[in-house]
Amino acid sequence: MKIIKGLLPFAFLGGMILLMDTLKHEETLDVVERAVMEEELEKIEQQK
Repeated sequence: MKIIKGLLPFAFLGGMILLMDTLKHEETLDVVERAVMEEELEKIEQQK
């Protein structure tokens, strides 16, 4: 299960990149940036 959990963020980011390529809107970029920042915050909080 640890391996799957480790790969989830990459699958998530891959999906976001595909969305960006498909839509190519600034709004999409904002959503992606926010999602990525939230992911990073979660990782930092888990490390504490």
